[in-house]
Amino acid sequence: LKSLPIYPYPLKYFQNNSRVGFNYHVQLKEDQHYYSVPHFLKGKKVRIIFDDRNVAIYHDNIRIVQHFRDRSTFKYTTLKDHMPPHHRFADDWNPDKLKWWAGNVGEDTHRAVSHILESKPYPEQAYKSCLGVLSLAEKCGHDVLNQACRKSWNMKRVHYQFIKEQAHSIKEQYERDLEDKQLCLLPENHENIRGKQYYI
Repeated sequence: LKSLPIYPYPLKYFQNNSRVGFNYHVQLKEDQHYYSVPHFLKGKKVRIIFDDRNVAIYHDNIRIVQHFRDRSTFKYTTLKDHMPPHHRFADDWNPDKLKWWAGNVGEDTHRAVSHILESKPYPEQAYKSCLGVLSLAEKCGHDVLNQACRKSWNMKRVHYQFIKEQAHSIKEQYERDLEDKQLCLLPENHENIRGKQYYI
């Protein structure tokens, strides 16, 4: 008999039908961590086979890449060779275009988006977060998004999740204030208001 292996056999886990994002990264849901694949696979479905140490990504039953596993949530592992030429992005997205869009929303949003872009080793890693922030302008309004970005800056928590939470909180407060104002316009006494005594 041969000697036992130094390391125990690693159990393999599978994640099927995972779609590669437009930033050519795919999420390992177990850790909520993103791994890069060659940029031409964006939009394609891949299979992820992983264990405690490695994350292998397959397309059409061919292993495309293997990464060392990183359990940091909402972080990116990116190989430079996977990037498109000249750091181009799907549909010509680039940092200048994102900053221009953010500037149209407001100064605070522009500052937040610029910070998110500059906080990553490669700007492509920040595109998804930036697009998430900018999408809040349509959902919550420009004023609300600018307030949320200003608050995130003041609290030094400039990232998508915090900005999203603050934007929804500010919007809900606006809606409550508006409802209170409308209730104040109702007369206290009116012939069509029966009062609680009517139901006793």
